[in-house]
Amino acid sequence: MLVTPTLLLAGCERTLKALLSRDPAAPTRLAALAGSRLLVRLEKPHLALLLCYHATGVDLQHGDEVEETDVDAVVELTPETLSEWLSGASIERLMFDGKLAVRGRIHLLEATRDLLFDLDIDWESELARWLGDMPAHSLAVGIRRAARWGLRAKDELLRDVMEYVV
Repeated sequence: MLVTPTLLLAGCERTLKALLSRDPAAPTRLAALAGSRLLVRLEKPHLALLLCYHATGVDLQHGDEVEETDVDAVVELTPETLSEWLSGASIERLMFDGKLAVRGRIHLLEATRDLLFDLDIDWESELARWLGDMPAHSLAVGIRRAARWGLRAKDELLRDVMEYVV
């Protein structure tokens, strides 16, 4: 089965809507963004994505034919810069380093990152709907333990590497 870009965008949009519907902070954030339009242009591979915010979610559209005058902000970046931005790097630092070009309402980028990556979803409750209370709780406890172990292992590995290098 061939997945078209339009089908991929529709799937991403549906997933995003489901995630946002489970976050209690999303309605307030979406209300602040409603009516805004952000054009994201990725350099390599070339991809232009238009994010249209409304009170109940975000519409994702192809942005190749969109004029800059029709949007509130335009951001141009590489995949590496996108990764840094999504990981929490400040927009100001990325712009100062020449990795990020933004035109228009810059605060729209921070609001977008807050909307998408500060999701506060009660995963245990969602799992309980499918598995029942006890299995969901046991699974959530196990996942939290594994995550803590993974973070400790990463920290220890970094310390060991630093000791070896220095």
